[in-house]
Amino acid sequence: MVKISEKRSLSIPPTRIDKELLTKVGRILKAHCPKEHEISIQVYSDYRNIITEDFEELKSENVEIPSDTYKIEMTIRHHQIVGKTPIQIEMDLRRPRDSKLRVMGENATWVHGVTELLSEAFSKKKLGYSYIAKSKNLRSLISLATSLLLAYAIGSVVLFFGIESEIAFGSGAISLLVAMSLTDRFFDWVFPYFEIESEDFLPPKVRKWTLAILWGSGIIPSILLWIFSQIGQT
Repeated sequence: MVKISEKRSLSIPPTRIDKELLTKVGRILKAHCPKEHEISIQVYSDYRNIITEDFEELKSENVEIPSDTYKIEMTIRHHQIVGKTPIQIEMDLRRPRDSKLRVMGENATWVHGVTELLSEAFSKKKLGYSYIAKSKNLRSLISLATSLLLAYAIGSVVLFFGIESEIAFGSGAISLLVAMSLTDRFFDWVFPYFEIESEDFLPPKVRKWTLAILWGSGIIPSILLWIFSQIGQT
């Protein structure tokens, strides 16, 4: 006898992880939990683990998502048969691009419907800069542009004070190499794939202000040096 199971697997987009999201997903799991199955919600961090079968407990004021969370798993599984998992959601904060939701079942309509509900829940929490967070190449490009700006500003300062052009070029090149190694990690921090609702997790405004200061440190000196050079020629 041939047994066919329908499957859907979707990547989880860059998302803000908060109690509202986990509760919403938990409610979907509860509503579509087959008989003889149970819900499992597990939050893992370096100093605390949260494990529950009742998503309503996540709304308690005593429960906070740890800022150093590295994995969240939300599943429906058979309480006797190991490996029978119709719904599996995994958010891996260390390897976020591996984060997926999977739905499996013999009823194609059920599989498609549950997948759409879960996808919609995550889409509502999708980060505004999701394309930047998803694209390593785009972040590297932004990092390179920022590094070039900083290197140009440093080289221009050296030239402005009458130091030889060879030294100015060398200073700019060294600055570029150092800036590239630092800003690449910096943009991973500014545009995280997952944002966690936690008092210890830096809010987006802080990261954006830090980004503005970084860009300003390259743009403003360049503008000032250009103004001074124009004044010197008059």
